[in-house]
Amino acid sequence: MKNLINIQKVAAYWWTDEAHIRTRISNGSMPMPKLTNGLARWDEAILKQWEADGYPRSPEPSWKKMCEILQAIHREAEALDENQKKEHTDEF
Repeated sequence: MKNLINIQKVAAYWWTDEAHIRTRISNGSMPMPKLTNGLARWDEAILKQWEADGYPRSPEPSWKKMCEILQAIHREAEALDENQKKEHTDEF
């Protein structure tokens, strides 16, 4: 039982480690989730893949932290897209 608790603590850390999440998204090992009503939502298949990789579903506080990280990543991507569109328009 103690090992299970330790595994859950480690998993909760990895779920909320921003660099780890960004790395997994950028190298394609984790798809960018869709944001729905301000919350990140994964398909069941993606959650199962994370669990298969050794990351069980995290407790609620970690899930909320991960959603905050993913929302920040989405905002950055949207801002980058807007800047690229503006630069492209300015060229003409």
